[in-house]
Amino acid sequence: MNEYPAWLVGARGAPSAHNTQPWLFAPLPDGRWQVRWNPERALPAGDPTRRDLYLSLGAAIESARLE
Repeated sequence: MNEYPAWLVGARGAPSAHNTQPWLFAPLPDGRWQVRWNPERALPAGDPTRRDLYLSLGAAIESARLE
């Protein structure tokens, strides 16, 4: 069973536009974490400039920092 850090649990519950939850958190070998987005959760027709996508990623990062 994988144990997730508390901050990651908080980040996973962050608000996102259209409830898409597009973020992906991946651990790096040096102990840092990479934040990416899942293209399958993007909404190109409803968010052609990806503004909502970037706001959602920012909300996840902010939620992680608050934990």
